[in-house]
Amino acid sequence: LLIPGISLGGRAAQAVGASGAVIAGASFAALQQALNAGVQTSRQQFVTLVTALPQGLGRAGLATHFLQAGEAAGIRSAQLSSYLNSLQVVGQLAASWLWPRVFTSCVRQGQPRRFHNAIFVVLIVQALAVAFARLVERVDRSKKKREELC
Repeated sequence: LLIPGISLGGRAAQAVGASGAVIAGASFAALQQALNAGVQTSRQQFVTLVTALPQGLGRAGLATHFLQAGEAAGIRSAQLSSYLNSLQVVGQLAASWLWPRVFTSCVRQGQPRRFHNAIFVVLIVQALAVAFARLVERVDRSKKKREELC
């Protein structure tokens, strides 16, 4: 379901803006993790798949942010792509160390589903960070407009 979400995400990201797309994508991913934490039957697991479709929206918004930041910094798209690939490798290395430890801790406590709660928290922090950045950007824009008027 993520692939259709990514293809539809580009169009939806245009409608809500890049930041709105990241916030929506992270929120739906967090919702899915919260629901997964309480799943006890295969039918319940199937229902949580519906929340996977809008997650492509977040990926489209994030890609838009990266492209805009690269353009503003004067970085060519091939160079930006190289930087992003390196960043992904670093992120995967960190994740391969962190998440198995978190899952092992949950299993040792006898509550493996608690792992979903950890991912939920990370996704909520991501959505809040983007919302805060969006707020700061709007405040900066209004200050600049006021300064231009004076």
